[in-house]
Amino acid sequence: MQPIEERVRQDAFPPRRLELHELLHCRPPLPWVRSDESITSRNRRRPPKSRRNGQPKEVGALPHIPRVISPCLAPRLPPILPRPLRLEKPVSLLIDPEIAARVDRLELPFNAYGVDPYGTTKQHLARLFTVFRFLYRHYFTVGVEGVEHVPARGRAMLVGNHSGGIAIDGAMVITSCFFELEPPRLAQGMAEKFMAKTPFMGLLATRSGQLTGLVETAEHLLHDERLLMIFPEGARGTAKLYPERNTLVQFGSGFMRLAMKTRTPIIPFGFVGGGEAIPTIANSYALGKLLGAPYVPITPWGVALPAPVRLELTYSAPMKFEGTGTEEDEVIEGYVEQVKQRIAGLIEVGRERRRKALAWSRDAEDEARIEGETGGTKEEQR
Repeated sequence: MQPIEERVRQDAFPPRRLELHELLHCRPPLPWVRSDESITSRNRRRPPKSRRNGQPKEVGALPHIPRVISPCLAPRLPPILPRPLRLEKPVSLLIDPEIAARVDRLELPFNAYGVDPYGTTKQHLARLFTVFRFLYRHYFTVGVEGVEHVPARGRAMLVGNHSGGIAIDGAMVITSCFFELEPPRLAQGMAEKFMAKTPFMGLLATRSGQLTGLVETAEHLLHDERLLMIFPEGARGTAKLYPERNTLVQFGSGFMRLAMKTRTPIIPFGFVGGGEAIPTIANSYALGKLLGAPYVPITPWGVALPAPVRLELTYSAPMKFEGTGTEEDEVIEGYVEQVKQRIAGLIEVGRERRRKALAWSRDAEDEARIEGETGGTKEEQR
């Protein structure tokens, strides 16, 4: 039982409810009253009970007290940090002014920020073609024939073969359309779906105009009068080994149905030399699975770094097919076979042209060596 003194002390100081400012250990908020212009009956002092039956006595307005926000109720604002320095027009020393001018001449609906409806940006295109121009004009020796068959405007579908373990062929086709056509055009390819899952590569491909290979995306591009690039062999085409470098594997038929549905002309092209640039002796599917790719090509020097060889790119006249794209499979397969035979002929033309160019190059080297050693040409030696 509690002592009498403690019970008396608890009765003298009963517990009370703590206010909010006491719980937060801050000052109590000051009262706030409206100014004289907005005083209503609620702001007036209520008369004593003895005067409620009679006429209440008018009371003047309460003195104006400015509104003060209690520290415990005031919102917490973020600290003011210095803004980072941003340039309105970022300038890159790696972008050639000539390439930037050609990017500006692309007939694409860029907005004020240099971005088109599909996410392609001028800045990424300028950087991409700065690298591709070095490969196109200095690292490789690229011979292009028949580029005049590519229309300057309007929808078209570039259909060709894969050559090499990586997409050298697609890069050179895109570069040829950008530098060889007037005005320049952007060939937009349908990238493999694993590219979208690869870190940085998916975003870089989208910013450069190369989108994921979906039928809906390809159809939208053609309806917007774009230049579409398709490889019907798919990933099977890049998996060809060195002895199979100039052959064709089975074509898919989706490109033909899409071309007939959208009434798009098909421009076949043949690419030769990619198998010599990356001579694939084996494909590591286990390593590709670890990296999120279908496979990883193995070359005699290990990694798939391309060698500086001569490449040949040959375009053909457009091919048009009438129909709605809903025909029987036998009809579609017949049209696909026609395109495949045309591409096979272009590959043979490119191989012959490459053979002659290499022979002429060897003769020129021999001529220069003999002239440097003896001071005369072959004809003079004879």
